[in-house]
Amino acid sequence: MDLLLLFIVVALIVGILVLVVWLSKTSKMHNDEEWKPDDKILGKMPNDERKPGDNIPDSLVGLRTFTREKLAKATNDFTDIIGEGGFGAVYRANLEGNRTVAVKRATKTRIRDQKLFEEELSVLLRIRHPYLVSLIGFCFEREEQCLVFEFVPQGNLYDRLHTKKGVANPLPWASRVHIAFQVAEALEYLHEKPKPPVLHRDIKSSNVLLVDDNNAKLADFGLSRLGPKKDETTFTTPQGSYGYMDPEYAIEGKLSLKSDVYSFGVLLLELVTGLQSLQGTMTLAESIKSQRLSEDTTVIMGIVDSSIRANVDSKQVENIITIANRCLAATGELRPHMSEIVTAMKNNVRVP
Repeated sequence: MDLLLLFIVVALIVGILVLVVWLSKTSKMHNDEEWKPDDKILGKMPNDERKPGDNIPDSLVGLRTFTREKLAKATNDFTDIIGEGGFGAVYRANLEGNRTVAVKRATKTRIRDQKLFEEELSVLLRIRHPYLVSLIGFCFEREEQCLVFEFVPQGNLYDRLHTKKGVANPLPWASRVHIAFQVAEALEYLHEKPKPPVLHRDIKSSNVLLVDDNNAKLADFGLSRLGPKKDETTFTTPQGSYGYMDPEYAIEGKLSLKSDVYSFGVLLLELVTGLQSLQGTMTLAESIKSQRLSEDTTVIMGIVDSSIRANVDSKQVENIITIANRCLAATGELRPHMSEIVTAMKNNVRVP
């Protein structure tokens, strides 16, 4: 009887040990699978030594993969921070050959969601335009997710308009018009050329990076998504910056390409007025609604940034405000497509 009891106890212990080992291996396998890149999105990832054309899928030609070690060295161990967003912090990095790039590093929370990283990368792989920040490469390791972009040297439009330095040296009117046109062309490209189209979802002045006072590039595709198609809508949880957000999207979760159009309308108002997208508890679009909808030139000129008002063309201002008002229509159906906006700017606004 004692021997039988001993046999049962030993068998139970052995069984438990086998179960623990099996669970441990299963967990490790699951974690490894969890961090394996999705080949449907990323294709076969090139290494640092590969050259364009060496059996790399077309979507990845020209991109590099970086190790965490290499990026840590290039960013002084991730200390040279130049910005921050929903994805994580952005660092200045100096690569070999004295090439400066920007490294966008995912937060620990984002790292746990591989799908978000792959979604942003899948968008970036589809796009290339002179007014969009270019992707150079990426780092994809178990505890690290980074995107490496071209470095745009002069900061962002928000700082240029609203910081003390910007206020002391106002951005000239011609530069504002030029930047507005470049952002419009970038959005037209995103909405018209990739198939399916790319919806940015976070158009705002801090995501407009400045090459210099006359040239800009649209950045930050952390909230971007593919589709819906040109005249379709979808419903999703609102994300983005409230002052720029399409009311249909903010209130109902109704998302379409026209949501980007609304945000562009707010950006136009910001460039004209020099005011931020939120004015106390009101959005900029609402706070100056009566003035921007006025047919009185004097009233409209009254909302122009006072630091440059003496040097602007009133007809040009009226035409830009008219375009902005169309973008800010209450429903997406009433707003123009970005291609129409670009045409309107070419025909009615003298772009420098």
